[in-house]
Amino acid sequence: MSTEQNRTVFSIGDKVTANDCGNKIHTITNYTIEETGREIYQINNKRYYYPEDLKIAPDEAIKVNSSNKIDINNILSANKFIPIWLQREKMKSDLLTPHSIELHLTSVCNYDCYHCSYANRRKSAVYLESEIVERLVDDLKTINPRGVYFSGGGEPTALKNWDKYIEQLSSNKIETALITNGSLIKQHHIPILSKLNYIAISIYSTKNNVAQEITGNKKINHSFALPKEIHKQNGKVVVGARCVINKYNYTEVVDIYNKAIVSGYDYLIFIPEIDYESRGICLTIDQINKMVKIVSSSHIDDRKTNLSSLAGNDFNFYSKKNEVYKQIDCQAIKLRTNAFVNYDGGVYLCQPDIGNQEYCIGNINDERFIEIWNSEKHKNIIEKLEKRWRIGGCENCRSIAFNRSVYKYVHKEYNQPIEIIKDPFV
Repeated sequence: MSTEQNRTVFSIGDKVTANDCGNKIHTITNYTIEETGREIYQINNKRYYYPEDLKIAPDEAIKVNSSNKIDINNILSANKFIPIWLQREKMKSDLLTPHSIELHLTSVCNYDCYHCSYANRRKSAVYLESEIVERLVDDLKTINPRGVYFSGGGEPTALKNWDKYIEQLSSNKIETALITNGSLIKQHHIPILSKLNYIAISIYSTKNNVAQEITGNKKINHSFALPKEIHKQNGKVVVGARCVINKYNYTEVVDIYNKAIVSGYDYLIFIPEIDYESRGICLTIDQINKMVKIVSSSHIDDRKTNLSSLAGNDFNFYSKKNEVYKQIDCQAIKLRTNAFVNYDGGVYLCQPDIGNQEYCIGNINDERFIEIWNSEKHKNIIEKLEKRWRIGGCENCRSIAFNRSVYKYVHKEYNQPIEIIKDPFV
């Protein structure tokens, strides 16, 4: 449950009371949007409208452990883009600030992963100075995005004062998340982690020698110990795992999944390595076929991992087919939903373009973020990106799925229900 523009917005799993049921407390089981834009909430197969029919349940009824509601299909659903699109599509574009921002504040990493998508780009140790990061954090508190990720490039917890920055943003009621290898997290960091919306920790193998081959580091047991430590502090924090599948660990994906769940992870996302830097590291067809056989013969909870769906898509994390560019403009670019800040200070609009100066809208070493956003250069880069999209030049990007989801929503049959997922991060 959240508040948007002074109104309550319920989510699946929230506790409410319905007007026709007195004070009896119910759990929302589905959420849709009518053609008119009215929100419909489903309880026990009956539809209710907000605000006419529903009220917030008493506080004691909504103390729900979020881990009980976690379903990886919701986490990965492209439909989470639809509420963002509905909120923004009729707004003046110059007034739009990012819905979510991903921060790659350092290229420094204590691992040297074989599959790292930044392997070439982080050969020199680059990081943003504390003064620049503090100024950025002040700007983020001003524009108030729904979510801020502390993420890749290098290891975010290798940056000085990373925990202080998370504290400042979360204290400003901005949802924050951390994507980390977990190896630098100490016991005194656990209270800070409890303030996150979620933490995603990289895991590599169940075998020490394989993990060392992948990362150049032997310290993997810490990653499997962290979930229970974090849940002890705050059971509502979602603790997820991520595993990049590569030539060293592809035969043990099911073993990795089993150990992750036993260790207390709420979910595990597998990501087949993507060769962003053309280093020739993609999985071979034989390796993919072997994985398909392994996964197909194993018992897997599809609410906890995406292994089965990957196997059904020949282990492609992003859809290779981008037919949607012929049908709809890129809504993520048009509605300015995302920003990515790199460790060299560059600001980008698309994750695959990070480090490509052709698509950099400005640099926070030279200007403040709030001056870069919606600047003339920003608008010029949007035009370039829209042209690239229209000729089908975009790939390995989550926005392709977001645009497909919007297109299906707009063209769905009248009154046909569609499940909507709400998420501060896109």
